[in-house]
This record gives sequence, structure tokens and C-alpha cells, in this order.
Amino acid sequence: MEFGYYDFNLNGVTLSKEQDLDVFYKKFVESRINGMKLGGSPIWELNYPSISVSFKPSVAKVSVTRTVRNVGPAKSHYQSVIDPIKGLDSIGVYPHVLVFTEANQTASYRVDFMRRVDRKATALPPFAQGAITWVSARHSVRTPVAVVFE
Repeated sequence: MEFGYYDFNLNGVTLSKEQDLDVFYKKFVESRINGMKLGGSPIWELNYPSISVSFKPSVAKVSVTRTVRNVGPAKSHYQSVIDPIKGLDSIGVYPHVLVFTEANQTASYRVDFMRRVDRKATALPPFAQGAITWVSARHSVRTPVAVVFE
């Protein structure tokens, strides 16, 4: 059996002969961010090791919560370092320092993504990316962030 360029399906999103890969990728990302809900929660509330959020034109703030587990030394402190994301006015991480006193201990943090809603749509890229990196004396853990502007 031979497979061609258009015999491609990714989690229910199919590439048609009329689409190029950029259109297919955008359709896939939008279906994951906007269309999928589990137990009434949007997909960005799943505890993935990355963060993806979507801003509709009238939305000024999106908040996401993540829970992490300390797999490093029992006594560890991690400070958040934020890569700026084009199209957002601010990114807040709360708490900005995670303190672990035990191995395998869990901690949660919230990320608030904020932007002005009066910005012209033409001034925004369709999507942007960045990261939040948690840095300790011995380790750094990077959380990639993707933002879609509708």
C-alpha cells in the first residue's frame, strides 16, 4: 500500500488537496485550542507540560493553571523567567517562585496572559510563541507557550 502527500490525518483533522501544510497546521491548532473540551474545561486547562491559549478579539485576559512535581533534590527553589510574547502586554506567573521541601512534592502555579483589546487586528501576528523557564541552582525546566490571536 502506498501513501501520498494527502493521505494525512492528525487527531481527526485531515489535509485535503485544497490545503497547504500551513493551512492544515493552523486548522489543527485551532481545533485543539478552540474546539476540544473535556469535562466542560477548555483544552488549555489540561495539565500539559506546555501552554497554548487563544485570544478572541474581545478577550483581554486568559489564565492557565499548571501543577508540577519536584523530581530534583528535596530542598529546591525554582524562579520563573518569562520570555516576552509579541502581541501580549504582560504575562504574570503566580507564585513567581516555587519552593519544594520534599522529593516528589507537587506545586501549582497560575499564568495570566494579558493584552489590550483596543489594539487593531492588523497589528497582531496570527500566533506567537515564547516560554516560561523555571530556574534553580542546579536545573532549569522550560514550559513552551503558544498564543493564537483570532
